[in-house]
Amino acid sequence: MADTLECSCCGDDGAVADKDGNFYDGQPLICGCPGMVSVDEDGDVWINNFDAHCEKCEGGLSHG
Repeated sequence: MADTLECSCCGDDGAVADKDGNFYDGQPLICGCPGMVSVDEDGDVWINNFDAHCEKCEGGLSHG
């Protein structure tokens, strides 16, 4: 499994795995976009932005 998850909104690293290499459901994003990490019962992990308005991306700010 990857150490980071790419944010589907901005393309930056959205989340970083813990020391054991795991992500958890509800984990906040580190990139500043709205959303969180989602983990389903099969262990599939993704970033869920909920199609939320993002001031960072839609406001024309740099992504890093």
